[in-house]
Amino acid sequence: MTKYIISILIFGSFLLLSCLKVEPLKLENNYQAKDLTDGWTISTPAAEGIDETLLAEAYDLFFSEEEGFRTAISLLVIRHGKIVGEGYCRNADDYNRLNNIKSATKSVTSVLLGNAIQEGMVDADLNQTLAHYFPSYTEKYPDKADISLHNILTMQSGIQYSNSTNTGVLLVDKPTNSLDYILSQPIAFEQGSQFDYHDGNSHLLGAIVQTQTNQTLANYAQKVLFEPLDIQAFEWEQHPDGLHYGAFGLYLKPRDFAKFGQLILNEGKWNDQQIVDAAWLQKSIQSYSNLEADPYGFQWWIRPEFNAFTSAGHGGQYTYIIPEKDLLIVYTAEPTVVYHEYGTDFEDFEKIIELIVAAVE
Repeated sequence: MTKYIISILIFGSFLLLSCLKVEPLKLENNYQAKDLTDGWTISTPAAEGIDETLLAEAYDLFFSEEEGFRTAISLLVIRHGKIVGEGYCRNADDYNRLNNIKSATKSVTSVLLGNAIQEGMVDADLNQTLAHYFPSYTEKYPDKADISLHNILTMQSGIQYSNSTNTGVLLVDKPTNSLDYILSQPIAFEQGSQFDYHDGNSHLLGAIVQTQTNQTLANYAQKVLFEPLDIQAFEWEQHPDGLHYGAFGLYLKPRDFAKFGQLILNEGKWNDQQIVDAAWLQKSIQSYSNLEADPYGFQWWIRPEFNAFTSAGHGGQYTYIIPEKDLLIVYTAEPTVVYHEYGTDFEDFEKIIELIVAAVE
């Protein structure tokens, strides 16, 4: 009798499960751009020379549950400075969501450094050393004294630092002094001889901007970058010692992330106002690393296959810029993921890029 009851319960459970409707994780495909009063002009793919059939394929991929796109949040396509496609696959209101752009923050820090150089607050000589900017620290750690700003910018400082370990210490353990913590790490190789991508370098860049301008990185960004772009809402994580993280921790809305990308595509101009030095941006997108697979500039990844360059953040945060096509693609995804298992990496994202570039061609 007991076995009979158990069998009935099991059968009933299967029957109930078979009747339950499994809701999709994503919304239905809709990439009609929103008409908001935020400084963006809306256009159609056809008006901007884009094949809508291929563009639709790109958005089909974005809205799909394919591996690599499961944690996607937003995809914006901008041609000739106009939004021609805008999709939010998880929540229709995500256009208003402040999203952690993770390591794409590095590219913003690089732009702020260039601005501080243009304003004469940071030495224009990129061979200037840490001894110049942080003499009290390099007296304590003399093996860091001769590290140049150029080698920090291009991830060739030689400082031994692990994003998985040392960044965890910065964020969780919160050492009293973040600069002291980074500069106390050993030297792994002679500066300029190898490429070693890590957050420690970018945090040093942010610290240089902050100490030389005598204002927080966030306040400086608001004055020289975000206010001219009419970016009214942002957040930037800060270490207890008062330094904002130059490597990560900036939160922007997707359309504002796109404004940053469009500013760079426009060689530093927004609404005919020169906000960022065009010469600095041109230097920034040259390859200085000896990493053939993924060349690297001044905190920008260079993508030769598409004649493009991009900011890139953990999980899949991209402003992907293709100057010869006058094309900008902006993508955000869930930032708190195990990157290589659930995030959108270059290989995944560039499936979308390939379709969009083909649509333009």
